[in-house]
Amino acid sequence: MGVGLGGVKSISPKMAASSGLRPGEEDWQESVDRLSERFPTATPRKVIEILRANHGHAGRAASDLRDATSEVVKEMDPDDSEHVATLLSNPALFKQTCKSHFKKYDVNRNGMLEWEEVLAVTEELCQIMGLPAPSEGRLKTFFESSDANHDGVLSEREFTKFYEAFLRYAFYHEHRRLIGLWRFKVDGSHSAELSIAQSKDWRIQLKSKGGCPGAPKLQCADGKVEVSGNLELMSGWLVAEVKFAVRDSEKRTVSKAPFGFLRLQFADSTDVVIANFKNHPDADWGRDCVLRRHKTLEEERVKRAGTPKIGISLRCICPQGIIYRRSPEFCDKTENTLAAGKIVRVLEGHMDTHWVRVRDGWLPTVDSDGRKLFETATESLEE
Repeated sequence: MGVGLGGVKSISPKMAASSGLRPGEEDWQESVDRLSERFPTATPRKVIEILRANHGHAGRAASDLRDATSEVVKEMDPDDSEHVATLLSNPALFKQTCKSHFKKYDVNRNGMLEWEEVLAVTEELCQIMGLPAPSEGRLKTFFESSDANHDGVLSEREFTKFYEAFLRYAFYHEHRRLIGLWRFKVDGSHSAELSIAQSKDWRIQLKSKGGCPGAPKLQCADGKVEVSGNLELMSGWLVAEVKFAVRDSEKRTVSKAPFGFLRLQFADSTDVVIANFKNHPDADWGRDCVLRRHKTLEEERVKRAGTPKIGISLRCICPQGIIYRRSPEFCDKTENTLAAGKIVRVLEGHMDTHWVRVRDGWLPTVDSDGRKLFETATESLEE
């Protein structure tokens, strides 16, 4: 084996033939080696077969190999994870990194990134860092939502938005197991719930109206108390700077102020989370507080099993119609309503939840009590 132009390894036609590659496929050897390392249960022959079916496109071959094997892609290096956490928390460094990637992958030097150039960025990052590559459909969603002027390409400013969405989606994939309701004890006595959700820009957000895990009991004479924050990865923990808010009877914010810091980490079971709290950046973390999942993973899987697939058509069966949402959140309502009997086509799903995006916004496919709001439509689209 030798080294070709630019330091890229090359192999002779004879060596390629012995490895199972055909004439003209010699340059695929490095991709074969890398894919074989990431998917150890797939034989070299299987890797080459799938790579050939994708015309040598390593990123697409990796997606097919992931579907064809039951093995999980190799774990991400913790150093890579910390690097991304640093990028997302340091605007200056993040902007500089985006600028560097943009310049590197703007192959035709036109000051814009076309779809194929954006694919090249994400594929290389996933291969280098051992990331679970988002599907091409998901990347297309990031691309289209970042393309502010809808001209089919990304400017440097638009690429910055795309890159942040990609990093948050890919690196926080594992932490989506936190999404849901968690119960904990406040002052070792009464129970409270902590809600963890993911926003449309892939941030992991927490909110609680009954207290903050590990913190002293919240006291407020008038109005309702709520704590909230965004979780970011720090030293192997998810850490949030928590804010304390007081709302009046009409849910208007009366006051809001910093409250402290909360960190979360899974215990041995994915149904148990350990939380620590401190009221100041320089203070020591308090005692462990145990949070238990309100519903089991199996119950959640059953609830999510009916998630509509992209491309199918659904007919609204809710008599009063369904209000469109700006994001996959019940409270984020618009002024528009989908009338009963109308048919919509699913353009995107929100992970494995019951939310779907259609032409005019987001819609829940079940109500807050779990009742179905749609039926599958076999007729032609009548929007």
